[in-house]
Amino acid sequence: MDKHPTVHVSLDLRRKKRCSYAQSIHANQRQQQKQYRSSTIHSSSRISPLDISMTTPRNLLMTSTTIKSQQTFQTSLFSFDIGLSTKTTFKNLRTENIEKKKVYPNKWLITVIIIIILFVLSILATSIYLIIHFTSKTATTTPILTPFLRWNSTGLTVAGVGGLSGSTPDKLNAPIDLAVDFSNTLYIADFNNNRIQQWLTGASNGTTVAGQANGAHGTGAAYLNAPAGVIIDSNNNIYVSDSINARIQKWTNGATTGTQIAGTGSSGPAYNQFHTPYFISQDINTNTLYIADYNNHRVMSYASGASNGTLVIGGQGPGINSTQLYYPVGIHFDSVSNSLLIANYGGQHIVRWTLGENNWTLVAGTPGIVGSSSTHLSYPTGVTLDPMGNMYVADTGNHRIQLFLAGQTNGTTIAGITGLGGCSELASIHGGIYHVSDSEVDSFVKY
Repeated sequence: MDKHPTVHVSLDLRRKKRCSYAQSIHANQRQQQKQYRSSTIHSSSRISPLDISMTTPRNLLMTSTTIKSQQTFQTSLFSFDIGLSTKTTFKNLRTENIEKKKVYPNKWLITVIIIIILFVLSILATSIYLIIHFTSKTATTTPILTPFLRWNSTGLTVAGVGGLSGSTPDKLNAPIDLAVDFSNTLYIADFNNNRIQQWLTGASNGTTVAGQANGAHGTGAAYLNAPAGVIIDSNNNIYVSDSINARIQKWTNGATTGTQIAGTGSSGPAYNQFHTPYFISQDINTNTLYIADYNNHRVMSYASGASNGTLVIGGQGPGINSTQLYYPVGIHFDSVSNSLLIANYGGQHIVRWTLGENNWTLVAGTPGIVGSSSTHLSYPTGVTLDPMGNMYVADTGNHRIQLFLAGQTNGTTIAGITGLGGCSELASIHGGIYHVSDSEVDSFVKY
């Protein structure tokens, strides 16, 4: 047995492939790996560690070179991994930022909307506060005005000659009704002179604007026969109740003849006829005419352009119950309450008929009873209202004008003396002035 046995050292320089990228190593490196893959060192019997180290420097050198190449490759792979990882990180960051950009605008939009809503609510709250504040302040500081009504104690003749009747331009004969236009010009129904006289403010003579100036009566378009009612519209067209001819005539401004717009010219109870029509009133919003049909004991309405009338109230014979009329004369349309005030001549009272209702409401007088007290009337013929809702009644049989404050049934005499003087007819109130027709003395008096 040898004293120094032979030592077989096998150097296995094979390396495991790291990844598929190892194929990119240069060809000379692969050849070196193959050349030294199975290297065996046979030592002599007197080998020593120093001798081994000295006899294998080439092999070790080659192996070191290979290792360095592989380390370089590994470093490259590590750098590639780092680069790849960095790129992936940046990509993820970009994706995250994009997602945030998608989310943040929605958050900002919601925030802006909330701010706008809060701003609008604050403005609304401020406005409500200011309205309540100033309204309450105005309500507490605005004084309540109480109207004070007064007139001259004596009247002033504005048309006609007191005590003298006639057909000359300066005289009247039983004037019964009048209308007033916006310039305070009077249009007088000169009953017995069969004409309508226009009387300018301050004038001493009148001008005939409908009918014949000489007082002649007739049935033709240019004639009238006992005109009992007159109104004028905003265009100065004149509407005349031609009582004996049983018709309503319209005289356009400046015309010399009239046009029949209601009635047939002959008396009768049919809805297209009248029997002694008296006063007229008009709803200026619809141009509907309301006519007191005296001897038919009813009120008829005529829409603009209609040939037949519509029964408004009455038509059941004379009477004093709440569905009847008794020789109605005066009539006034109240646009505020959409109702008619009617002077029920034979019933001794004033009634209000709200359109669409089935019966009337008593507003003044005592039905069927003639009297001279403050709650009674005697054959009333005229009725009208002022802008405050106060009512004025021509109490003909008592020769006085009675004032009934809104909602009251006790009247106050404001013109005339009860039981003394001529027959008075309240025609109108215009501009705070009321005009009274004193038919017995053939004049119009202004208070």
